[in-house]
Amino acid sequence: MQRVMDLAGWPPDGGGTWAPGDTFAISSEQVTIKEVVRIVGNRVDFSCTFAGKIVNYRFSAPDEKTTRKLGTIFANSIGNSLFSVGMVKIPED
Repeated sequence: MQRVMDLAGWPPDGGGTWAPGDTFAISSEQVTIKEVVRIVGNRVDFSCTFAGKIVNYRFSAPDEKTTRKLGTIFANSIGNSLFSVGMVKIPED
């Protein structure tokens, strides 16, 4: 069974606005999943927190079916680290 971390492009890079002096997460273990923002086609947009700030992410899956599964995985992982999501097995059909 495939894990999220086996997907191409995992883990995604975060984005957002930053001010001078802000620190950046150097590991997916340092960011916590906050919410799933939207699922569009084969892309899931979600946000995490790091050092009290919101960090936005976009992850493109190989197909829409996998994207829907990832959306569920992210929603069920709110409050957990982005690293921990990589360890989750993607359910088979």
